[in-house]
Amino acid sequence: MSSDSYRQRREAAVSAVSQILAQLRDEPQNRRILLWSGRFEEIGATLTDSDEPDRTAVESAKELFDRLYVGGRNITDFYLVRTDFDEQRRLNLIFEEKVEALGRILDERNDGDLS
Repeated sequence: MSSDSYRQRREAAVSAVSQILAQLRDEPQNRRILLWSGRFEEIGATLTDSDEPDRTAVESAKELFDRLYVGGRNITDFYLVRTDFDEQRRLNLIFEEKVEALGRILDERNDGDLS
């Protein structure tokens, strides 16, 4: 993979993390939201660390992203709560799409897919 490809993936991943964090910031703040916001902020900080080369930043962010799916309380157990089930479902689908997009960006097997 070229260094230009890593740079593009890094930039796309920063944007994807920003979108995830924006959605989480719009939620009522509670312990669950703060926990997952912190995990995504850590990924974002890894990507925006200007001292790290693009490849290192992307690979480190991918490791952090993969850890979201480890353990008993992982990201697949997380959901945004609404009293209206249809609204809750809609918001969670949007959130899941954003998280999946970040995963595709960070996964080098999807080199051409920066969505």
